[in-house]
Amino acid sequence: MFCLSAPKQRARFIVDSCFEKNDVSFVSLERKLTHKGGIPALEKSQALLLEERYRLESRLAHNQVETWKAQCLKDNTWVVVKILKLTEISDWKTQELFEREAKALKHLKHPAIPTYLDYLVDPAAGAYYLVHTWVEGQSLAQMLTAGQVFDEAFVVNLAEQILAILSYLHAFSPPIIHRDLKPSNLIWDGDRVHLIDFGGVLEVLTPQGGSTVTGTYGYMAPEQFAGKALPASDLYSLGATLMHLLSGQLPSELLNPQLQLALPEKLPISGRLRFWLEQLTAYQLAQRFQTAESALAQLQALSSQSILSVGSHPPPPETEIQLEHRFTQLSLRFREPYFSLARLGISAFVFLFSWMLVTGTVASLFPTFNGTWGFTIFFAGPIYATFGLFFGLGFAVKWLGQFLYTETTLELNASGSFKLQKELFFRGRSRYFQISETGSIRDIQALQKVIAYYQNQEPIYKLRLDLGGLKYDFGSQLSDPEKKWLQAEIVDFLSRQFSSSQTQLFKARSEV
Repeated sequence: MFCLSAPKQRARFIVDSCFEKNDVSFVSLERKLTHKGGIPALEKSQALLLEERYRLESRLAHNQVETWKAQCLKDNTWVVVKILKLTEISDWKTQELFEREAKALKHLKHPAIPTYLDYLVDPAAGAYYLVHTWVEGQSLAQMLTAGQVFDEAFVVNLAEQILAILSYLHAFSPPIIHRDLKPSNLIWDGDRVHLIDFGGVLEVLTPQGGSTVTGTYGYMAPEQFAGKALPASDLYSLGATLMHLLSGQLPSELLNPQLQLALPEKLPISGRLRFWLEQLTAYQLAQRFQTAESALAQLQALSSQSILSVGSHPPPPETEIQLEHRFTQLSLRFREPYFSLARLGISAFVFLFSWMLVTGTVASLFPTFNGTWGFTIFFAGPIYATFGLFFGLGFAVKWLGQFLYTETTLELNASGSFKLQKELFFRGRSRYFQISETGSIRDIQALQKVIAYYQNQEPIYKLRLDLGGLKYDFGSQLSDPEKKWLQAEIVDFLSRQFSSSQTQLFKARSEV
């Protein structure tokens, strides 16, 4: 046990708080300090003996700022004491960050954030002390070191709780940016996660904040390296932290050549969560979630079993298209009735014309059969049935679509390849491949909506993947909102694979 007792000849003092009604800060406090031999001096009327309040028990961390677990002698509760010694800091930025943490905690009242208790000054030692409540539990970093395996359900629950904390912080005006969200700063108490260590927080009272590069490599958003931090920067750090928990690998080990964090493909998690994490950690700030609220809303939507489609754009209501749009891959699958209204109408007309030829031939070869009940049934029955189809085409298509339908699968990969496959199914069993083509996405010149046929003098469109000499059509039986949505998703993915000039030409050809 270590106690902050000291020789009697060495005075140690504390200040109850530098945030009372006068709002005394470090800057204003220093104006009252006089320097003698490099050690600040403080008027005794403003001080109390430090050892009367806290006893340090065990040191938790030691860099430029020491962190101790301590006991409050007033009520025997555990607290955290952070110590800044002027003789051990390399620059005044450390003192500024220490002051920011104290100011931030003074303003924060949240059950998942430590509560500010005291601010102390020891002029004899040239040291400053920040005291806040102790959070019981294990850090996520300790759990990782112990070999803890984090499954998808736990990580989703964790993400929802942390996003709620970030929503609270970012709701301040100006927003409070933590800037150092990582496993060691997240404490799990067995039921709830707590966010600690606000030593890197942006200035809560000054809108412009500071330009200090603060954070931990791997968890820092790209813009933080330039001294710029936004609410989306905390979201990037959260995504990097969650990826670390799921994979057991440091974020720096998960960077791909495009500097995008990407989980191993064989990791057993859902494509929905994988896609959400990639949006949370997008290298480009514009492609990232901008607020904790939007990230939380999307995460909760992905957890719903009724959502079949995940993409960059909201899917049409009640669509049955299964789509996953990630930064490394886009895949979609949907089924369509084999018989469309136009195809069924043409089929009925061909059948009617052919049957009239057959019955005419039979009538000429067997005159005695003409005019009998058997001839009438043989001739008129199919004709009446065909006319019935004309009046019930919609019902016929829906009914036949349950038994005979095509399934289209399209896969686009950031590696540069694509695969388009159409398969015919009868009663849920595959019969044959109508088309199965692979190629390079660099050959794709456009994704257009072209006219498939006319219905009641209105054009019905289909999607066409144009590779110059080769053209692949699909989606004629989808609704117009579904076609528009698919076109937007595919164009978005392909645009990221092209250069800026290629992207402009591709979008122009695709009429986007």
